[in-house]
Amino acid sequence: MAAEDRLPRDLTATFINHNTAAALLGAGVILWACSIQQQLRSFGPLSLRLLMLSPSNEAVGIQIATRAAAGLLCFLALLSTGSRAGLACAVLGLFAAILQMVAGQLRLRFVYGLLIAAVGLVVIALWLAQSQSVMTRGMFDEGRWMAYKHALRVIAESPILGIGAGAFGDVFPAFRGGDMSMWGVWDYAHSTLVEIAVEMGLPIALLVCMSAIGSLVVVARAGTRSVGQSRTFLCAISGIMVMTFLHSLIDFPLQVPGYSIPFGILVGCGLALATRERGAETGEAAGHR
Repeated sequence: MAAEDRLPRDLTATFINHNTAAALLGAGVILWACSIQQQLRSFGPLSLRLLMLSPSNEAVGIQIATRAAAGLLCFLALLSTGSRAGLACAVLGLFAAILQMVAGQLRLRFVYGLLIAAVGLVVIALWLAQSQSVMTRGMFDEGRWMAYKHALRVIAESPILGIGAGAFGDVFPAFRGGDMSMWGVWDYAHSTLVEIAVEMGLPIALLVCMSAIGSLVVVARAGTRSVGQSRTFLCAISGIMVMTFLHSLIDFPLQVPGYSIPFGILVGCGLALATRERGAETGEAAGHR
């Protein structure tokens, strides 16, 4: 085998798996993009044209350019991971974050928001279909679907209590069918929700799913209703949550401590800020009475 063939083709950064690296880089893209949008929103059209002409605005212009360069670097690194799911989920998370910021700023009606979301999803789907990684590898991995099918057999045998936490890698080989490739070891189900259902049963999986959706709704609603930097922060976190939860349905970034720890910190900060914003709104409403 030539030396070039032994070199890794996908960027993994500090992780072993390129999909986990894509999740972290996607979070960086969302954070930088929301930060840039917040910075640009403070300027009117005239101010944007005169931004670099005024010496007093030079520092702000440099700050915007630096953030744009950082966001572009994260996006290029995301493309270098070669992760199809990571790219798709990151783009969807970024779209969700920007849509929330625009909807909150313009006070869009729910129907208009749905219309913009539908058009945006169609554009994203068409763009992803033309990306190199999807065109060369396809959008779906057949082996992964086979793994899901055999995981469902495990769930059917013990749907309430599961097989025991952490036992997937030990039990799954007994259910692994001959229609799957014998290459590699399936120590993860490549779906956090499916693996939870296998190991701890359907009730726990349903509880986890409801908790994830509930936390996302709380942060997203607060992001749409808040103003200033709070809106930027909450919308960015909700976008990262959309990306991560979607990615976790077909992969395992939340099962890697290097990603789950910073993600948990972000979600905790988002829920705390959302609670504070809601308390402030309640206090203002009581004061007006």
